[in-house]
Amino acid sequence: MAWSVLYLASGARNDAGAIGAKHHLARARQWLDTHSLADDAWRLTARARREAFDAHPSELDRLASRADVMRTGISAAEVVGVHGGVREIEAYAPASARDTIIEAHALEPTDGPVLLRWVFDELWPAVHREVAPRSAILVDLLEHDDPRARREAELMLRRGDG
Repeated sequence: MAWSVLYLASGARNDAGAIGAKHHLARARQWLDTHSLADDAWRLTARARREAFDAHPSELDRLASRADVMRTGISAAEVVGVHGGVREIEAYAPASARDTIIEAHALEPTDGPVLLRWVFDELWPAVHREVAPRSAILVDLLEHDDPRARREAELMLRRGDG
């Protein structure tokens, strides 16, 4: 249901309704009526499993341009009007592509400039776009190391710009 909430909060009702069971859209609407994305984003962590990596700088653009990733957070911050500083990649990808992506880009599991969020394969076809929905970008920015990015994302979510 987390993805239904994020797409609905982004104004993408049709996309929200296409994800998961038919009752998810009604439950997502109800959730948004009773919760704040700024305060309750942590409740949506089931949308993906988060993993950080180090990578050679030359791999960052190659990774971001893969057809099987969806940019989010700081890698898509320009979509919501937030500008990051350090060169890094944040993206969603299907869980089944984990080993292939790690090997293809020589990723090392450690804190580094790559943050990947692995989405359940069953959901991936319904949620995959080139760039994550606006509310997902903002929710992901709430977890970023940059305090300015977190602050701006929180302000936008509180204003209802998700």
